[in-house]
Amino acid sequence: MPEIKYKSMFLTFISSSIIPVVIMLILFLIGIYGQYLLFHFFAEFFAVFVALSLGVIVYYTYPFTRNHYLQFIGLGYFSVAFLDLLHVLTFPGMPFIASQALNTTLSIWIFTRLFEASVLFAAVFLFEHKLKGSVIIALCSLTVMIITVVSIFRPLSLYSSVDGLSLLKTELEYMVMLILGATLFVNYRKKKYFNDSLYWKIQAAVLLTIFSEFCFTLYTDIDGFFNLIGHLSKFLSFWFIFTAVVKGGLEKPLEMMKKGVSSYNAIPIPVIILSADGKIVQINRAAEHFIGIPASAVVGKGNHNFLHPAYLEEDECPVCLAVKGHRSLTNMVVSDKVKGRSIRYSLSPVGENQSLGMIQVSRDITEELANNDKLSSQNAVLNSVLNGTPDLIFYKDYLNADGRYLGCNKAFEQFIGKPKKEIVGRTDIEILGEELGAFFQAKDKSVLTKKRNVINDEWVTYPDGQRVLLSTSKSPLYKNADHILGVLGISRDISQYMRLKSEVQEQKETLEYQASYDQLTSLPNRTLLLDRIEQTIKLSLRAKNSLAILLIDLDHFKEINDSLGHQIGDQVIKKVAERLTDNVRSTDTVARLGGDEFAIVLSELYNTEMVIDIVDKLQKTMLQAICISGQSLYSTLSIGIAVYPQDGKNADELLKNADAAMYKAKDEGRNTSRFYTEEMTEKAFERIVMESSLRSAVSKEEFIVYYQPQVDAKSGKLVGMEALIRWMHPVMGMVSPAKFMTLAEETGLIIKLDQWTMRKAMRQLVTWYEMGLNPGVLALNLAMKQLQQDDFIEMLSNMLKDTNCKPEWLALEVTEGQIMINPENAILILKQISAMGIELAIDDFGTGYSSLSYLKHLPINKLKIDQSFVRGLPENEDDAAITMSVISLAKNLHLDVIAEGVETIKQVNFLADNGCFNIQGYYYGKPMPAQDMTDYLKTQNK
Repeated sequence: MPEIKYKSMFLTFISSSIIPVVIMLILFLIGIYGQYLLFHFFAEFFAVFVALSLGVIVYYTYPFTRNHYLQFIGLGYFSVAFLDLLHVLTFPGMPFIASQALNTTLSIWIFTRLFEASVLFAAVFLFEHKLKGSVIIALCSLTVMIITVVSIFRPLSLYSSVDGLSLLKTELEYMVMLILGATLFVNYRKKKYFNDSLYWKIQAAVLLTIFSEFCFTLYTDIDGFFNLIGHLSKFLSFWFIFTAVVKGGLEKPLEMMKKGVSSYNAIPIPVIILSADGKIVQINRAAEHFIGIPASAVVGKGNHNFLHPAYLEEDECPVCLAVKGHRSLTNMVVSDKVKGRSIRYSLSPVGENQSLGMIQVSRDITEELANNDKLSSQNAVLNSVLNGTPDLIFYKDYLNADGRYLGCNKAFEQFIGKPKKEIVGRTDIEILGEELGAFFQAKDKSVLTKKRNVINDEWVTYPDGQRVLLSTSKSPLYKNADHILGVLGISRDISQYMRLKSEVQEQKETLEYQASYDQLTSLPNRTLLLDRIEQTIKLSLRAKNSLAILLIDLDHFKEINDSLGHQIGDQVIKKVAERLTDNVRSTDTVARLGGDEFAIVLSELYNTEMVIDIVDKLQKTMLQAICISGQSLYSTLSIGIAVYPQDGKNADELLKNADAAMYKAKDEGRNTSRFYTEEMTEKAFERIVMESSLRSAVSKEEFIVYYQPQVDAKSGKLVGMEALIRWMHPVMGMVSPAKFMTLAEETGLIIKLDQWTMRKAMRQLVTWYEMGLNPGVLALNLAMKQLQQDDFIEMLSNMLKDTNCKPEWLALEVTEGQIMINPENAILILKQISAMGIELAIDDFGTGYSSLSYLKHLPINKLKIDQSFVRGLPENEDDAAITMSVISLAKNLHLDVIAEGVETIKQVNFLADNGCFNIQGYYYGKPMPAQDMTDYLKTQNK
């Protein structure tokens, strides 16, 4: 057997070598015995013919081979053929182009050889990289044009009549050989891409081309031996390229032709070729078996008698009618009642205008239909189950198709938004788009690889923008016990469930947060503060150090909140929270207990000075204005301090005692701090009892109005009086205002007390005027909370009408500190009061801050020098200087001035000498009830 094989190979080689051997023999004889021009023409002509044939064959066989290497070689050599043809035509002595310039034809020659070598070198890379045929043609055409233009119009200097062929030509020939040598090496490295036959022929062609170029470097005479051998080697290299490409290009089409011969009979279903008039021209073996008659007995006879239902006449048979009408049929089912079978027919016309006849395909589907009836019943039940479930059910084919849907239920149709007919037979990419479809297919392939059930929860965005969370269970879908057909999927849209779960979780987290943190400031609340204190106590015990609790209350915050509203108040609270947090250590805790009350836990303390430093820092930071909505607001801190362990052993005790210390700080003038003592606890209890009694007293009107005279020091005559409230407690007796007025302000009871006092005093004033006692101007203290009431002006106007009190009989006194809480708003209200004809005075003048810049805008009539400055007159130089400054300021602003708390003749004389004649104090009279004041007025009128 091996001998036969080698003999066959030898005979094949001999037969395929006859043509090139004959051509080379003819060329050799012409070269030896004929003229060189004739030899040159035929040598190049045969090479050109071979190159052109090579290009044509490759071009038309490419659709079968899809071999980019062969395509590049063929189109490259097709271009080389044109250049070689141009070389022949421009060769001196040729009659076609009158040119005696040997440099032109030599330039074409050398450029063409460089181009040919480059094609052979670059072609191997086309195995790994693709170039479109149009791009290759464009590149080759451009190269041919460039070589032609350069060679004709700017040829290289390759020959001179004196020196013959130049050194440049030889060097360029060696460059060609170098490129071809590189081609041999690259082809060797890429050998895996070639089949053996193609590889050795290409390598042989390259070697022959190198040998040819080497010969062209040796000849000195065009009639010489080396020139002859070079051209013959060139032709032989072209022939090797030609045979390699032809074998590679035609091998596949020829195989397809061989297969086509046997494929007709290999078709497993009956196929009949009919003539235009419906006669049988040819049938395949399946058709012979189907009708039970050999082909020789049916060819040339009518189709109807063999393959169509016997109970139908030819002019009634739908298949025959379609044949006569040259109409196509697709899957027409006709039942043969006589033979009891059903046949599916398809007809396809052949030839232009269906002139050559038709191809008829017939298939017996009797058994298939019977099985289909059984399956239909089973499928009806299955579909009822599938379509009745709310889950998305689908199944795909990965055995016969790349993930095409085989089926789905109604829920899946509704979810996708397409009917089943638009889903089945299509892939995820076709239905859902490239990105989402590829995502689903990757998940499918994971299931097929693992060969087990996989469950995934994934957020998916559909092409319409809908975003859903799918909980999908995918399992291998088996065709039988051993083979997987595809993937079965069951999905459930759990988006709503997860959203609800997320909302519940968020609500839970919010509630947990709100249980421990203040909603406005995000600081810890009382609950978390107590826990932090207990934790810090444990750390202090372990580290043997101390801790302190600061309980902080904002001074005058209620005035800000009431005058500007809760929205501004909330902003102030947030700003204060930021300042407190910024001015303590990172290990300390700042908490908000509610309203304007804060607490700070100072940990890791070793001495009292550390607490004092932090408290001082906190109070200093509040000296800066709080700027909100263009307004500059001020507030100070009253701070109570309790230190562990001496002031309490647990969180509750420490907070309670710090609270007592804080109220001590407020009682002592605010804007200060106090450490806790046991006495403070007693006072805190006292305060609680006092607040309860005060609320009861307001409802029972347990109050009396006292009046203190205001006298002109020059004449000693009464000019007016100030109404002062007193509390007649049923148990404690007469209670000083110093003990309950601050408490009344903090609890908001001051509004009711002020209104009660004003109404009572105004009625008494009217009574005195009616008695003809001339009491002068009645001064009433006005709490800032009164001014902050929206209906204050209306209330004041109604009170004047109810009591018949004239506005000019009244003077309302407002403290400087109250005005400066919100000066802009105070100015607006005071102007409305002044417009009613009521005199306005600033009480306790000089004890406030930053008031002088607003003084010129206030509609006031009088300044009242505070008793804290009068008390030291005339001995205390500071008090004297301040008093004289206030009197001078009043004169310059054309305001009246009155001094309160005057008790000695020295004080009276000092004030009078400096221009203050209106005096109020014990020197002229103590506060007295209405009856005593009536007697005083009667004495004055005498």
